[in-house]
Amino acid sequence: MRINHNSMAYTANNNLTTSSEKLAKAVERLSSGYKVNSSKDDAAGMAISQRMQAQIRGLDRATQNANDGIGLIQTAEGTLGEIQAMMSRMEELATQAANDSMDFNDRQACQDEINKLIEELNRITDDMDFNGRKLLNGDVCRRNYSSDPSVVLYDLSSAVEEDDYGLKITEAATKATASTTVVLGENYKFSEEEAGIITVNGYEVPVTAGMTMRDLFGNLVEACDHACVDYFAYGAEGPEGESVPFEEANGLAFRSQNYGSEGSIEVNCDNKKLAQTLGLNNMTKVDGKDCVAEFTKDADGSRVGFSNTAAMRFVGEKVIVTDRNGFEMQFKSDPDEVKKGPVEATVRVLEAGPINLQIGAFEGENIKINIPKIDSETLRLDKISVFTHDLAATALDRIQEASKKISRTRSYLGAQQNRLQYSTSNLEATSENMTGALSGIMDTDMAAMMTEYTAKDVLSQSATAMLSKANALPENLLQLIQG
Repeated sequence: MRINHNSMAYTANNNLTTSSEKLAKAVERLSSGYKVNSSKDDAAGMAISQRMQAQIRGLDRATQNANDGIGLIQTAEGTLGEIQAMMSRMEELATQAANDSMDFNDRQACQDEINKLIEELNRITDDMDFNGRKLLNGDVCRRNYSSDPSVVLYDLSSAVEEDDYGLKITEAATKATASTTVVLGENYKFSEEEAGIITVNGYEVPVTAGMTMRDLFGNLVEACDHACVDYFAYGAEGPEGESVPFEEANGLAFRSQNYGSEGSIEVNCDNKKLAQTLGLNNMTKVDGKDCVAEFTKDADGSRVGFSNTAAMRFVGEKVIVTDRNGFEMQFKSDPDEVKKGPVEATVRVLEAGPINLQIGAFEGENIKINIPKIDSETLRLDKISVFTHDLAATALDRIQEASKKISRTRSYLGAQQNRLQYSTSNLEATSENMTGALSGIMDTDMAAMMTEYTAKDVLSQSATAMLSKANALPENLLQLIQG
């Protein structure tokens, strides 16, 4: 027996320390529920778990982002549904006005309601927003900048990509103009032989015996406005210039309010003497001219921005470029500037503008929602009239085309909404699976850990007892010394 070095006590103490440490670790894991509570428990597991936790939180946030995007799209689509209902009413009114059983007052009532519906359409699209973000006034359409302010891009489809697009307006659009140099005095009175009916684009203006030229001029101004035509007195600049007071007139002219093929003038008179008196006998149908444009090309002869399959068509002062896969761009030219000479412009379309929805936990995991501008101009409803059969038929065609455009926009938004719903389901599934994987790394197996806790607790108690016994052994030496 030795007294200076009690090796059994050292052995028991070492085992007690080891068991106590393992027991403390088991208690920590059982009380926290985690088997990795610090990096010393599992350095690699801790690093992996931190990345996974960040990704899971990102996925959960992305799921909420996608749901917010669905709400945004539903808001815009719901408003477009109401606009389409307004279109249906406008179509009904135009169809009604196209029937020649309607008199002036009936068509006036139809026109008044159409005008109010157009005003409401513009108000809705300008004011409607989602959480402070305007959705239909063009704010979420791709930003674009033109190198020449006389050529602007006012509408484009979601298929248009970021790039520079070049075109050259070679010929200006014109309005139809018919004029006469015959100017009667304001107090001139028409005789019985001159009584008759003047028809402007199908709109009738009666001339009765005793009517003065002042009265007829006022009636023609009002009537022509209903027929989308301006009737005015012109001065030294000619019928292409601005209007002047009647008493300063060098002549009188009819001028369409719309440019190009959408603006024409047809003036007829059922009384040859009346036509001769007013200088209308030589008037025939006059059409406006659409602008003409071409694609600009770079040094190697390729079109700037546009593909070789892109095609142009012209409507008044507007140039519409279409291509495959729903590609469409609508440009508007300034006829007054183009008259001075051909205008070449490059329009840069940027990525900025559309709504970006972050639907993933990492950079680049996003989708863009591009909603075109919706108003009376982009829908070509800003200048429609239903005061004659032909005008009502034209208005009906435009309203139907506008309704188709709204339908296409709603279809696009519906597809994006479905896409987001699938994205939400995928994000939720990914988050669930990653949470399961994270649990395998971080969470304590409570049953196994409880078994280990029990074993370490028994060992700790046993080691404590053995240490007590080992420390008691040197006391036996006192008996030998006393003996």
